Amino acid sequence: MNKHTLRQLLPLSLLAAMLLPACARQAPVATTVPVPTVAAAAATIAPTEVATVAPAAAPAELYMPREVKAAFAAGTHSPDGKPGPNYWQNRSVHDIAITIAPPSRTISATETITYTNNSPNPMPILGLRLYMNVHKPVALREEHMPAEFLNDGITIGEVRLNGQPIIPGQFIPFGQTAAILKLAEPLASGASITVDTTWSYDLAPANGWKEGVIDDTSFYLAYFYPRVALYAGTESPLLLNFDLDEFTARSGREAVNEFADFTVSVNAPKNFVVWATGDLQNPDEVLQPEYAKRLADSFTSDQVVKIASPEETQQGLVTTQSDTVTWRWKADNVSDFALGLSDHWVWDAGSVVVDPASGRRASVQAAYPSDATDYTTMVEDGRAALSFGSTQWPGVPYPYSKTTIFAGGADEEYPMMVNDSPAIKEEQAKKGVTSRMVAAHELLHSWFPFYMGIDERRYPSMDEGWTTAFEYLFDVADLGAEKGVNLFRAFRMADMARTLPGIDLPIIYPADSTRNSVVGFNAYQRPALAYLALKELVGDEAFKQALNAFIERWNGKHPLPWDMFNTFNDVSGQDLNWFFQRWFFEPNYVDLTVAGVEKTDSGVTVQVKNVGGMPIPFDVVATYADGTSETFHQSPALWQESPEAAIVQISGTKELATLTLDAGIYTDVTPDDNAWASPDAAPTAAQAPAAEPSAATAPAAEPSAATAPAGEPTSATAPAATTAAGEDPAKLRANAWQWASYSGATEQFTVEKPASYTLSFGADGALTIKADCNQAAGTYEAEGGTLTLKLGLTTLVACPAGSRGDQLLKLLSGAALYRFDGANLIIELMADGGTLEFVPAN
Repeated sequence: MNKHTLRQLLPLSLLAAMLLPACARQAPVATTVPVPTVAAAAATIAPTEVATVAPAAAPAELYMPREVKAAFAAGTHSPDGKPGPNYWQNRSVHDIAITIAPPSRTISATETITYTNNSPNPMPILGLRLYMNVHKPVALREEHMPAEFLNDGITIGEVRLNGQPIIPGQFIPFGQTAAILKLAEPLASGASITVDTTWSYDLAPANGWKEGVIDDTSFYLAYFYPRVALYAGTESPLLLNFDLDEFTARSGREAVNEFADFTVSVNAPKNFVVWATGDLQNPDEVLQPEYAKRLADSFTSDQVVKIASPEETQQGLVTTQSDTVTWRWKADNVSDFALGLSDHWVWDAGSVVVDPASGRRASVQAAYPSDATDYTTMVEDGRAALSFGSTQWPGVPYPYSKTTIFAGGADEEYPMMVNDSPAIKEEQAKKGVTSRMVAAHELLHSWFPFYMGIDERRYPSMDEGWTTAFEYLFDVADLGAEKGVNLFRAFRMADMARTLPGIDLPIIYPADSTRNSVVGFNAYQRPALAYLALKELVGDEAFKQALNAFIERWNGKHPLPWDMFNTFNDVSGQDLNWFFQRWFFEPNYVDLTVAGVEKTDSGVTVQVKNVGGMPIPFDVVATYADGTSETFHQSPALWQESPEAAIVQISGTKELATLTLDAGIYTDVTPDDNAWASPDAAPTAAQAPAAEPSAATAPAAEPSAATAPAGEPTSATAPAATTAAGEDPAKLRANAWQWASYSGATEQFTVEKPASYTLSFGADGALTIKADCNQAAGTYEAEGGTLTLKLGLTTLVACPAGSRGDQLLKLLSGAALYRFDGANLIIELMADGGTLEFVPAN
């Protein structure tokens, strides 16, 4: 189905709301002409009908929902991308005293909120957020939760407004996870009010929802304290402008909060270490002198400092030995507060320079159980991520004084805190994911959504999308281009070609109005690709200038997508609305087609049809009859004037054998129509290009110690270095494969008798293995460079000494990725398990 057919099927309300600018464009004028083929193949290949599309008119202003239009009309946002002259936001100051006494799971606290109304509106009510009520059996939830998740939620005790007890009827529950406080007199513009309350709740066992009990005496608190809901003026058409939508404990719908200042004291038993958002105010009161000194030393150390071991903590050497120890924390201008504690975890720390101009450092700390062996390098992993984010992408110094990476199992970000799994899930590890990569992703969230107050529920493309783009660039710099690209393909892009309900809804469609897979695709993968394509379109320098300007203008505030679009237009000096229109506002997808090939006096003309409509970069890979190949890289700019079809000129006199469109990380939904072949010069397996990362895999990271500087994109006619075609599952089935060699971290060898160890991939997904004197059967799945092998029945003959049959079967169970190196098959194993090389048996 093409994008025009899809639009006919979408509801009229969505068409009117989301696609009006596209529908208002000048209709393209098309003429259909026959395209002659390459001369050598003229006799055997029929002409192809290709539409020549006239340039489309530039889109009108990007569509704005009515509430967004109202914000611009009110002067809080402006067309140049800057905060408007009338911009305001309200403010909270929290003073919280928490008592925790594991193994009791009950958390109790007193809290004072000082709330200031900076809006122009008098406020007759305050909206309160009570996130922990999501644990109530009657609460609305979007994901299945086990019975252990359920409890009574948060219990609110005494409530006072400006020191006076509230009267019956002033506190009104609103749904389950919110409440309303009716005010005796409206809170005037510029005025403040204090809310004093006591509250308590029980932590859910076995890690609740990105918070809860990690083990009997290790807890993580998040989303836990009552707070005044975001008051968003004209941008949020909710109850009297307070955001009181239900909190539904769905991944991708975290929270949006006011920026606030926090003073938090945590009363815990002795021998418990507390880690939290913000800066510890009293290290000398809670730590014994040796450990306070270790912590102080870590703030300026480039090395990992072992602050405390589990044995030291449990022997009473680390914390002061009064029965209750009060840890005092302070954090200013952050959108949330989280904390964790344990009496038997490792505590490591170090620091990293995050602002080379001033030499400012940030503390990087890690808290984890001793059996979490992947956390032993976590301080170094965190240092690498913060250095990358501060100096490369986004290239803005980390805005906080510290971060703590806590092994809580949630893979979730919080201001100055990360709650991550101590061991990667099997399905993630099989795709090459590591704890270092996951920590980097969560730490790179420090800019979006925390430094930038993004509404993650409605516009996750500005939160997860940006962070996923930074993650890709980090992995390319950290692992090298080939591994970084393959990891992104396997982990992020493997499902992008799937046909799912709502999969083509535009990115700008409010995520809090959608469900199921579309939420994730429009939060992570699709916007990340959009930002990477934009990076290539405008060039790294202009892209970084615009991105940094957007961050400078809106940090500590609440930007909308239109502020981002307008800032990029303003700072780049370009009208990029055509690009934003097609990536964010239209139901486009990635689908290129070779529509025709024509021999010319100077070379070859290739007709490329953009069936899906996305303005993506891609490579044209030309393989010649002599077995050589060239790559011709195309920028997204190719689609600006002619969004549905384009012509690529290839100069030269060599006889063309095959031609492939390689979209790289931009997963094409129908890759089978991306190739053309001349039957008179069909390439052999040895002539087919191997699967190396192409320029279409999006811009490489800035030069770093881990990567060499990337070259400039090649022009449409200038050949780049020889590159590879995509991994084609049909090539797996074309041969039986003999095991030639293995290369791992501790062992490398060449197989003495390759014919004794073979793989055969059937068209029906069946796998047959010869492992020396034994035979094994199984199944396989191959897609986008990922390879999953499931071994079934195996004969049990005792093979002669020196046989590698059992070793082959064990190694194959860890298959993660595959590619072709010339005629040979390369299988990469999960978790750095090594590389298997196979040669064709035929």
